[in-house]
Amino acid sequence: MRVLYIEDNSQDADLTLRALQRKPGVTVTVVSTQRAAEDKLRRPENYDLVLTDMNLPDGNGLALLTYIRGRSLPLAVVLVTGAGDEEIAVASLRGGADDYIVKRAGYLKHLPDLLRAAWERHQAQARSENQPIRVLYAEHHADDRDLTMRHLQRLSPHIALETVPNAAAFLERMRQATFDVLLVDYKLPGMNALELLQVLKQEYGEALPPMVFVTGQGHEEVVIQAIRLGAADYVAKQPGYLNRLAYVLENAFHRARIQREHQSLLASEARYRTLFNGVPVGLYRSTPDGRLLDANPAMAHLLGYKSLDELLTIDLHTAYVNPADREQFQQVLASHGEVQGFEVRMQRRDGSVFWGSLASRLVREGQDPQVEYYDGSLQDITSSKLRQRELESIAEFGKALRTATSGETMYPLILDFLMNTLVIQGAALGLVDTPEGDLFFPLGVGLWSGIAGLRLPPGVGVSGEVLSSGKPYISENVQADPRHEYPERHENLPAAACVPLTAEDKSVGVVWIGADKPVSKEDLYILSAIAEIAAIAIQREGLFDALRSRASQLQAMHAIDTAISSNTELAPMFAVIFEECRRNLEVDTILIWKMSADGRQLLFRQQMGATVGMPPTMTLVQHPASGILDPRMTSLLIPDLRAWGLEHPDANLSVYHDNGIQFYCGVPLIVKGERRGLIEFCHTAVPDSYKNQPAVWLNFAESVAGQAAVAMENAGLFRELREALERISTAYDETLEGWARALELRDQETAGHSQRVTELAVAIAREMGITGDALVAVRRGALLHDIGKMGIPDAILHKPGPLTESEWRVMRQHPVFAYQLLQPIEYLHDALDIPYCHHERWNGSGYPRGLRGTDIPLPSRIFAVVDVWDALLSDRSYRSAWSSEKVRAYINEQDGVLFDPEVVTVLWSVLGKMDDEHKRG
Repeated sequence: MRVLYIEDNSQDADLTLRALQRKPGVTVTVVSTQRAAEDKLRRPENYDLVLTDMNLPDGNGLALLTYIRGRSLPLAVVLVTGAGDEEIAVASLRGGADDYIVKRAGYLKHLPDLLRAAWERHQAQARSENQPIRVLYAEHHADDRDLTMRHLQRLSPHIALETVPNAAAFLERMRQATFDVLLVDYKLPGMNALELLQVLKQEYGEALPPMVFVTGQGHEEVVIQAIRLGAADYVAKQPGYLNRLAYVLENAFHRARIQREHQSLLASEARYRTLFNGVPVGLYRSTPDGRLLDANPAMAHLLGYKSLDELLTIDLHTAYVNPADREQFQQVLASHGEVQGFEVRMQRRDGSVFWGSLASRLVREGQDPQVEYYDGSLQDITSSKLRQRELESIAEFGKALRTATSGETMYPLILDFLMNTLVIQGAALGLVDTPEGDLFFPLGVGLWSGIAGLRLPPGVGVSGEVLSSGKPYISENVQADPRHEYPERHENLPAAACVPLTAEDKSVGVVWIGADKPVSKEDLYILSAIAEIAAIAIQREGLFDALRSRASQLQAMHAIDTAISSNTELAPMFAVIFEECRRNLEVDTILIWKMSADGRQLLFRQQMGATVGMPPTMTLVQHPASGILDPRMTSLLIPDLRAWGLEHPDANLSVYHDNGIQFYCGVPLIVKGERRGLIEFCHTAVPDSYKNQPAVWLNFAESVAGQAAVAMENAGLFRELREALERISTAYDETLEGWARALELRDQETAGHSQRVTELAVAIAREMGITGDALVAVRRGALLHDIGKMGIPDAILHKPGPLTESEWRVMRQHPVFAYQLLQPIEYLHDALDIPYCHHERWNGSGYPRGLRGTDIPLPSRIFAVVDVWDALLSDRSYRSAWSSEKVRAYINEQDGVLFDPEVVTVLWSVLGKMDDEHKRG
């Protein structure tokens, strides 16, 4: 920055020169008179700023300022005065000075920064002068309007001047367009400038652009009135006034803009102060030695002071619990210039301690290395620190808990973690283990190790209250609390806390901790968090067990379903049912009773598991489950049969007692809405599976009862169906045999033929691996092999001699007639092969379709050999019977020609076996 300095006082000049030269990048030229300064300014490009004393030997600073601004020299101007007169300051600024300085003590210290700021402001203003300024000029003299217009167009083209001749036109134009500055001649016809200003202020208020008056000589009073009414400036019509006009207009424009910015700054400052005072975070300003310069109400409240004035009297150093923390804070601040999130323990006025988070920065004046003050904030982070510790504990606890696979490993982890984390002397865990809500303590550690095995009825003592209310309990003297169930257990641990184990809004137990010192809120936070995690883990373990049990039961039901669907007899079904009940219900005896027809007795039908000598019948009224006929009764469950018997003396329980049965569950067997019997699940003690999940246990028992009823019903239905099918099948076979005899009656020569070939064909088929329904089809097909001859005329069928070719064509149609006759009968579809294809031959020479080799159905290939064998051994009208040797030779001859070789081989084997049996028989 290049400075031209005008000062006639050599001592002041020397001091100022030294102050400026201490700043790097500043060069100074010193002169002592206004004339010397004007000579230097003939080359204004050599300077950036003019610093002038107000009083000079040949003039003054204002005159030099007028010289500079009148020539529009691009220089910043700062005036120095020793008086500090407000009028001088106003005159300086109105004349276009960028700043003024009063010679007070220490002013030289800040002078370089003030000059640089003035230079930067001037540069910014110079840049803004390139922006167009719209000016509305009211002037009734046409010559003055014209001169002013031409002057500004030539020297200040950025000023867009629009002229009107009177006030009325001025007001009309104001309503039509927007202007930056208003220029008004005082003597307007009809309404002078003062009256016009009042009208404009009333209409536009704060939005009125700055107004500059143009007056003639001798109107000083008018000027004063105008300034008082709010005029921005005035210009007197003196020689050369147009040279000042552009600067005055620009100055009015920029002052108005600065005023608007100042108003905005004031509003912003007010908002800042509101925010400063209202923000919930403590804000402060302090000296490096800890003296508070300013603070907001939140800071006073945070440190426990009733008022801000009271807080400002303290040394901030005293709020640190540990002085070493303060030293570390200042070291970091000095090293980095600012600190963010410095966590430190602070104390309030009453001595209470809290965790605070400090943020601060160093503030220096200009380039001075000396620190002026600290600006900072303080926030109470006690809750977040507690939360951080809680989260760390939770993370560590969760990591440890993942290694637990059962309650036996989970419970010690929970209590040991509490002992180590909270540094306590005892801990215990209680769980709800019955539907009624009994609280059982499976484990205690530390001084409470003896609590393991304790059981409390529902609602008893503090544990019962915590369990029912879901709220934690904390005490510094448990022994004095009359609600406590066992105060003697707290003899060495007077302080205690109890929190519920809650998962999904359901309390599953409680956790106790005991200590020889009070349990803090921080400890209670961690205890509650650990209890919440533990409750979820315990519930998860229970859900996993339930899921595992449910999966086992589903697997069991699938096995039972498979047994029912794949068996028709009760024995294999009930074997699977008992095995699944033994595994899932943990019972060793299952008994099944059937209801008598009159509904008065139970008939003993089945026993599985341990042998129980049940009578074959039992009168229903004497049976424990005598109410099974009541449709409202779904099951009867008796955990203690002896105790129940005392309340029901009419029940016949001797056989149950004799076999040591304690646990009993009876479920009616219901088929199609009717109660057909009873299934009983018995055991010598209460099963653990029932203790853990009674509702799940009973649900599975009732499901098994439903499956057992289905099994019994299916077995009965299948037995009835099988008997019916057997009767139908017998009727079918008898019918078929009747048809075969009817055919033989028609053809006396074939009497007994059907029966013989049927027996032999079945024997060969069986030998070749045909079984079941396929073997039945062979038998039926053999019986009906000549059923098609019913369509052959008697003349052809009974002709004593050889048949003609045409008669053979008719005779060869009898397999087709058989197919047409039998095909509509659905149950004979499988038997069609023999009637339709028994005249087909291995070499394809047969009829009716000329099939060859294995294309011929196996039953047909079997019967083809059997039919020829029996036919050749029998007398016919056209020939005598052959000997068996001759027939055998013929069939061997046609082996592989007319007949299937494999069938021929089996034929000889079967006939050999028959001969052997005949000889033995």
